[in-house]
Amino acid sequence: YTCDYKADKNSLNTGFPIGTKIYCEETSDVEKEFFKVFAEEKYKNLEGNKLNLTNHKGITILSAKKKS
Repeated sequence: YTCDYKADKNSLNTGFPIGTKIYCEETSDVEKEFFKVFAEEKYKNLEGNKLNLTNHKGITILSAKKKS
């Protein structure tokens, strides 16, 4: 999965997410969540090695930590 993005001071704007046309039952839930997260309006908060994306309601929709 992939999508273009543009990071501003507090927001993260993403283009339309894309994936392969091959259906994999084992990862279909992951794919659905990826498309859902990157279709929402996002605000970013970077704390050290951890990136949190929240939606316009302040709900965390993605949390990621950089591997050391």
